[in-house]
This record gives sequence, structure tokens and C-alpha cells, in this order.
Amino acid sequence: MKPIIHTLTLLLFTFVTLWSSATAQSITETTSMDYAYGNGNDDLALWGTGKKETYDVAIHINNPALVGTTIKGVTLYIPPTPAVTNFKVWMSKNLNVETIDGKKQNVADITTQDADTAQAFNETYIPFAHPYTLTSEGVYVGYTFTITAVGSDKYAANPLVVCYNTTPGGFYIHTTKKYLKWIDNSNFANLALQVRLDGVTANGAKVAPTTTAYVQTGKTSTISLPIVNYGANGVQSVDLIYTIDGKTLTQQTTLPSNQQMQGEFGKQTSVAMQLPALAADGVYPATVRINKVNGKDNPYANNEQTFSVDARAFLPQHRVVVEEFTGTWCSNCPRGYAAMKAMKRLHPQQFIGLAYHNKDSMQVMNGEDFPVVIEGYPNATIERGTVLDPYFGTDKTGTRPFYFETEWQAVAAQPALVDVAVTAKLTADGKRVEAQASVTSPRPESQANYHLEFVLVGNGLKGTGSGWDQENDYKDYPADAFPEPEFAPFLGTSSVVSGLVYDDVVLATTRLLGTDVPLPSTLQAYEAYHAEAAFSLPQVLATYTTDVTKQRPVSMNKQKLAVAALLIDNATGKVANAALTAVDASAYSTGIQLPTFTPTASTPTHYYDLSGRQVQANQKGVFITNTGRKVVR
Repeated sequence: MKPIIHTLTLLLFTFVTLWSSATAQSITETTSMDYAYGNGNDDLALWGTGKKETYDVAIHINNPALVGTTIKGVTLYIPPTPAVTNFKVWMSKNLNVETIDGKKQNVADITTQDADTAQAFNETYIPFAHPYTLTSEGVYVGYTFTITAVGSDKYAANPLVVCYNTTPGGFYIHTTKKYLKWIDNSNFANLALQVRLDGVTANGAKVAPTTTAYVQTGKTSTISLPIVNYGANGVQSVDLIYTIDGKTLTQQTTLPSNQQMQGEFGKQTSVAMQLPALAADGVYPATVRINKVNGKDNPYANNEQTFSVDARAFLPQHRVVVEEFTGTWCSNCPRGYAAMKAMKRLHPQQFIGLAYHNKDSMQVMNGEDFPVVIEGYPNATIERGTVLDPYFGTDKTGTRPFYFETEWQAVAAQPALVDVAVTAKLTADGKRVEAQASVTSPRPESQANYHLEFVLVGNGLKGTGSGWDQENDYKDYPADAFPEPEFAPFLGTSSVVSGLVYDDVVLATTRLLGTDVPLPSTLQAYEAYHAEAAFSLPQVLATYTTDVTKQRPVSMNKQKLAVAALLIDNATGKVANAALTAVDASAYSTGIQLPTFTPTASTPTHYYDLSGRQVQANQKGVFITNTGRKVVR
């Protein structure tokens, strides 16, 4: 995946510093603050169409809490390039494009004013000559400029500063060549634009919509309460008033320094809220509101949020499955190889990795047999959700190292409603893996809709030749380009990397064998429901060759097999929870097992063939006797 946003270093350092300091300074009882869809804590990058054309870009402000506040000006940044002309800032109730002098141009219906490009080059605050008081209609705030030439000027090709947020309303764009109509580009990135507001409250915050809290009975609990800043002073402390099961509680909390918010509207953080021990299983109604912010009365104190507290005797452990799609022929796939190993190191208790190989010596199924549809390599899913890059995640820019982990952690933080456990063993002859799983719900379910999929996994796989040697596009990257130590085999090395050891390789699945196990539609609380599966190892064939006569068993280490049990939600097709176990191979031993001989015997009385089977004394061949001697007849 090639980056489509060009990252900045020293060029953006000043912008980040100024933006951060502008919002981080202590503001005392003022009613002026900034509104933005990104801040100095966000990763910033340059983006553009690469064309010589006019850009119109904007954000949308439409929050009822801001009605009556006044927009005074903006702060933005355009990288310094002589190609920028016709710079304007504007406000509009609607996004309009009209044909003027034969050209389609943006027409703002509130105000438009010329601005000095030096103000944009230096992130200088640009006041509006005619401030605008917000109404319930909302407002678009934006700027316009023309790129007169591109050539080799990367700043002219990419003149917009964006941040990695993808909040609705954060980025609208129209251009005279590429985007002939206004489009909402907020699902790609947000525009790094700050709007100065007057008339906001000094200290204010609201509780964001709150989901059900899952706790264990008989224990005090701490939950993460999301709160949103509405005040110019930001949020350093809050006083909470909350009820659980009809009992009123209070809590005064000073937020840790890394969770405090400065004076920027709409920014979100969280507060650790203490819940009392609940004695019995059940769902308890709860409410919460913020009474004070920074020791001052909160004007939004009536903004009470309701939620539920679900208390159970035990809480299922959420183990999060990542399925990676890869191949040794794929020169971008080293980032998936490194990411899977890094996740295993960083999250050994919660991470379950499953690697599906394509067109190499570890392929056991065709691409159309994968559990999800993919269009390229490498790719991955988290619990069979959105297809994303196994290293960069959904970061389309390819510039945030290991953003995949951040997205995985967000899923891992969600509760699992049903627990899964699994065991597996290898039979003594080494030909069969037998697995048993159990599923337990801490609450009764009368409309359960699950089934279990078992996956046989190989670790420690290795071999030689093109089917094992990994193509590598990262040979020219310096050692510090990707910080994870698992990336080291690919950085500053060669275009083909040999001698790799492959883990998490999918060898078989009951999904394709037709032996997935359905679960009952009614689950009793705390009752374990059992399922079994088996895998025949001689039937685990490398299927890259279409000639079935040439297909051979995958080279595997039978001492390093594992089995994953995936609880599949039939309604969504996603993984609801999972468990992974190493296969117990203690009953299996390689090599010939010979009988135990009596060391004191001097005259042979028993004869055995080389497989350890006892034979008649008069048979011809090569034998081993109970004296430990080899006999040839």
C-alpha cells in the first residue's frame, strides 16, 4: 500500500507546536475558545490532488450548544509555496457552486474576504471583518486558494493540511478540476482548521452517550466514563452525581494529566468512575451527570445520561481474533508477518492470530474459500469485521506505524458476553488432532444464535525454496523506519528473505470440512455447552498446485500445533469470542518404539522387526532380539 498523504517533519513542527500551545495555555474565566476537528495531539499530513486548480475546503459547525456564540476568525496552515494565489476565507450557511465567467466557483452566502497568504504560511490568526453569530442552521467555515503550477513542487501538489480524525463534518472539498461538486470527505480525513469562538461558557462538560457497564458481583468496579468538553477552560476536574439501583453517589475527580482537556470545544476524554459492589446477578439502572467542572457549577448539569450496570458472577475473557491474508510472493506482506508476531508478543493473553496463505507452500485453500472477501494482499480482519491492513489498519495514508494495534485494542476493550474454552490433543500415531470446546454464558439467553468453528493452526513452519522465501519490498528502509523488532529481518536486507519461521498458519477449518458445531438457541446461565472436532493431518494438503496428484501434506511441526475455537454470531457472521490452545502432543513420539529388553539376558528368546513388532524366530530378515543385538537371517 503506497502512502497517499505526504508526512511532514520540520515543516509541520511549528504548526503543531503553535496549535498545541494555543489550546494548552491556562485560560481563566474567559469565554473565547477554538473549535476544530483536530488538534496538536493528532497526526498531521499534507494532501492534495496534484493538479493546478482552485481548492475550496470547509468544515461544518452545527452543535446546539454553540447557538448564540460568535465566530471571530480562523487559524489555518498552507505549506509555503509560490504557487498559492487568490487566498480567501469565508463562511456560508450552504455549500454553493455557481458558474461565473464560464467557471464553476464557490459562492459563500454569509461572508468572503481576501487574506494574505503570509498569514496562512505562518499559521497567523485571521480575524473576520464581519463576525457571525451561530444559529440553529449551523455554518460552513472554509477557505479558498488557487494553485498556479505544480511541477516538482510537492507542496503545490499537496497544499492541504489534514489530520487523521474521521469525524462527520470535518472535511468538505470542491476543486475546479478533480472535485467538480462539493463532496463530504470526512470519512477520509479531517481538515486542520481552527475556528475562534466568543461567548462560550468558561467551564462546562457533558457526559457522552454511555453503554452498558459489565461488572462482577461482590466486587467494586471502575468503569471508563466518556465526557465531552464544552468550556473555554477545558476539563481538569469534575464532580459527578450518579445513581445505581436507586442509590445516589458522588465522586470528585481530578483527571490524570494525560487525560485533561484544554479549551477546545467538543474534545472527548474519560473519567474513571467508581461503582459499588453489587450483591446479586442482574441488570441495574443507572444515571450520571456532571455537577461541576474545575470546581465551578456546570451549566450543562441537567444533561443526565442513563445507562445500565450488568452484574454477573464471572466475566468472560474477551480474546480477539485477527485473520491475516498473506503469501510469500507478496512483497508488501512482510508488514503482516511482523505485525502478527508483534501482536503475539504485546498481547499474549488476548490476541489470537490466524494466517491464511495464498499461492505458497502453506496454502491449504483457495482465496474464494477465505472467511471474508479480500481484494489484495496483505489484508486482515478483526473478528471478521472491516477488511484492513494488518500493520497500518484503516489508515489509508500508510504513515502511522502500527495503527492496526490501536484499532485492535479498541475492539479488545469491548466486553465479551459469552466465554469460550478449548483443549486439544494429538493421537499417539500422530495422524489426528482431537479438540473439545465449551461455551458458557453468565446470563440466560433464550434467543442465542451461535455456532463454533474449529481452526487447526501450525506454528514453527519452515522450509526452503520459492514457496517459503518471502519477497520483500522493505530492503531499502532504514532500521528505524518501523520500530517493531519483528520488522528487523526485512529492513536493510535483501529483496528475498529466506529462513523465516511461520507461525499462526491456518492448516484446516471445520468451516470447510462441514463440521462446524451449532449451539442451542437457549443457553442457561453458567451452564457449559460442549462441542468436539477432529482433524486428519494426512489430509492437510498444500493446494497451490491444481494437479491433485502432486499435492503433498503441508510440512508441519506436529509438536507445535494449536487449535482455535471461534464462537460465530450467525446473525452477523462475526466472531463473538474465541479461545486458543496448544495441542497436547505428549501421547505422540517420533521414531521407532522398541520393547524394553531384560539387560541380563544373554540368549535370544524373542525377536522383533524394525517396527518393534514381535515375529517368529524362524523368519528371515533383519531383527532385534531381547538381548539388544541385531540379527540378520
